[in-house]
Amino acid sequence: MDKDKKKKTNKSSHSVLRSLKVVALFLLVFIGASVFVKSDMLNAISNPVKGEILPTSTPIPEKEPEIITESEMPADAVTPAQAPTETPKSSAVPTPSAKPKEITPYSGSGTSPKYKRESHHYGVSYTFPDGFNLESTLYIKVVINAQLIYVYRRDAKGNPTSCIRTIIMSSGVDRGSNATPLGKYMIFDNNANGAGKGRWVDFKTTFGQYGTRLFYITSLQNNKMTGYFTGYMMHSELYRKTDPTSLIVDEYNTIGYPRSHGCMRMQVKDALWIYQNAHTGSIVEITDGSPNTALWKKLRPANLVSGTKYDPTDPAGGAANPGYISFPPSIVNKATATPAVTATPVPAPVQTPTPNITEEPVQTPQPTSEPTPESTD
Repeated sequence: MDKDKKKKTNKSSHSVLRSLKVVALFLLVFIGASVFVKSDMLNAISNPVKGEILPTSTPIPEKEPEIITESEMPADAVTPAQAPTETPKSSAVPTPSAKPKEITPYSGSGTSPKYKRESHHYGVSYTFPDGFNLESTLYIKVVINAQLIYVYRRDAKGNPTSCIRTIIMSSGVDRGSNATPLGKYMIFDNNANGAGKGRWVDFKTTFGQYGTRLFYITSLQNNKMTGYFTGYMMHSELYRKTDPTSLIVDEYNTIGYPRSHGCMRMQVKDALWIYQNAHTGSIVEITDGSPNTALWKKLRPANLVSGTKYDPTDPAGGAANPGYISFPPSIVNKATATPAVTATPVPAPVQTPTPNITEEPVQTPQPTSEPTPESTD
């Protein structure tokens, strides 16, 4: 029995020993492998192979980030260069505003009709007084194809001399029923009926300032003028009422282009100047003529914005009065002594009765489809 116990003890000792040997062998293999790996790594560090990446403390991603080309980049994407500092909005180049529509100069080439008497154009006659000096009057040339007016002084014989003023205007809108008719006309100062000149001109639905009426000339000789009252006038642009703050801006902005029903519209400064300076005996000649683009551009006023109340040249709105032209005192005195024409069918004293004048064959009344108010805009 003791012998059996002894045998069992020896067997257990041998098993433990074998286990220790196995553990010792495993440790030797592990240590040997560790030494090999460490040696290999040291060798790689001291002798790196081209193309290898040395280990760093920052982990390297397994896949490089995708690069987006500029053409592929969304419009609202932020590039790395933009990310650190955002460009201030103020540094952006502003988009230029739309340029105002360029104004095209008027250049006409048509032919206007000559004056034809209308049914309400009654006859007038006037005899200039002795000593009347034609140097106190003006010669005004209206050029339809240029939309311009040239104002000249006159010599003692009535011939035009130096040009003292140029005016841009709007004449009749067409060469037909609304034309500004060709011919020679005379200006007369105010009279009892207001036919010669008017502070305000009534066109039924609109109004004009500083109207100067044109009287068509059928004959001018031996200090005597015979002709007809007409509805054609020189006046300002249009207003909604007899108030200088009621300017119709859209009409003002047509200055320089045919627009009226036969009258000659212009800025207030020019209408007032003619109203003040073109006295009895002044001649207005309306012609087709030729364009003058350079002068048109020089005189054409800038368009007004909607809501503007005054013509910017109107003294009522604070502009300077265009004033009177300077005539020698002797001429002015003679001019102011000139009586006004009688704006009725009754002839002036010692004159041939006007019915004989109005019945001249060359002035046969012509039918018209247009309304015939006293003043035609």
